[in-house]
Amino acid sequence: MAKFLMISKRRAEAPRTESQQDPVAFFQACKESLNAMLDDGTLDCVYVFPDGMACCIMNVGSHEELFSRKSAFPGSRFLEWDIYPLLDHNHFYDTIIGGLKRRGSG
Repeated sequence: MAKFLMISKRRAEAPRTESQQDPVAFFQACKESLNAMLDDGTLDCVYVFPDGMACCIMNVGSHEELFSRKSAFPGSRFLEWDIYPLLDHNHFYDTIIGGLKRRGSG
């Protein structure tokens, strides 16, 4: 499984969510979708910033799965995403240390 940090913000040209026919149902669907992904382990965490931006860490097996999961989120059409692949810090440092040792730098 690969982990991705996903940061979302409201799309500038997106219609106001209040213009939805039923904004309560819309936000309830967003909340339920996120909770379902937390429950099944697809998401490690979800946080919302005070300005309405949000971030999460998603666990997926491929870029295609990431795209499908992101696209299936009810609020997706209202959002822009910055997505960053994540590495375990131990793997990162072990790789750097191993390379330095092979070169005789330590």
